[in-house]
Amino acid sequence: TDALQAHLDYDKVGDHFSVRFWKEGDTFKPLGMKGKRKNVSDFLNDLKLPLNLKRQVCVLVTQQGQIAWVIGYRLSEQYKVTPQTKVILE
Repeated sequence: TDALQAHLDYDKVGDHFSVRFWKEGDTFKPLGMKGKRKNVSDFLNDLKLPLNLKRQVCVLVTQQGQIAWVIGYRLSEQYKVTPQTKVILE
């Protein structure tokens, strides 16, 4: 699967979302971490991403300001597709 393609729960993400570069203080709940919140900067450090690549990482942000996806790296637990998902945002 393409790292720049993701499947999210449309009803949770909604119509109004944006893409921007991540910034200091951004947090999200990485998929597979049992709902624990993590700083995006710590998450990228854990991946051992070089600084030049870290600066290029973007996030998909919901209208409520929540990070749904660290683009190319990890979905947020709260926006993943589940059996209850009715519409998938791709």
